[in-house]
Amino acid sequence: MRILFICKFNRFRSKVAEALARHYIRRKDVEVKSAGLMIDFMRPFMAQPVVEMLNHRDILIPNQKSELINDQMIKWADKIIVVSGDCPIGNLPAGKVEIWPIGDASDHDQASILIRINEIENYVQQMADRLNNKR
Repeated sequence: MRILFICKFNRFRSKVAEALARHYIRRKDVEVKSAGLMIDFMRPFMAQPVVEMLNHRDILIPNQKSELINDQMIKWADKIIVVSGDCPIGNLPAGKVEIWPIGDASDHDQASILIRINEIENYVQQMADRLNNKR
């Protein structure tokens, strides 16, 4: 199974979901990636407080650079998880899409960042439990 996490800029929510999925999903046949609907060229990397909070949990982040979603990624994915309640998803194939309604947080609001990371972790752990127990 191939899972693509997306959010608006691929610098917080989708990156966190990807990193947590890599951490919690134990199956070798599950691949994960993340991408954004657009790139913030003024801030093309993960927000530093997010990186620090994940590092504190020993969660590895394979790539901190934002990536723009493309047709190849959409075709690659068996499931597309939109980690945002406010992203337009008009072009995405409806049968592949799941929405996790996670709000955004300012780079400077550590309390909100922590809340969002915990919300994403909840969703990822539920998904990982289903996948890890599937034969």
